[in-house]
Amino acid sequence: MVVLLFAIPAVVILGSLLLLAASRRNEAMKVEGQLSRETRQRDLEAQDITSESEPATVTGRDIEKAAVLERRRD
Repeated sequence: MVVLLFAIPAVVILGSLLLLAASRRNEAMKVEGQLSRETRQRDLEAQDITSESEPATVTGRDIEKAAVLERRRD
């Protein structure tokens, strides 16, 4: 009986702390501006569309390869 006298309030207090911490975390995520999965997916799809319509970009590796080929010709 004495164990229940201490166990029940301890469980209630720990549960309250858990709920408080979970709600604070949720509020912090909203303030920081976490994007939803749908928004991230739309952004990725928009990037795919624009990357297909834009001309291919020249990378540093392409420039180095062209320089090596140019040196070999000389």
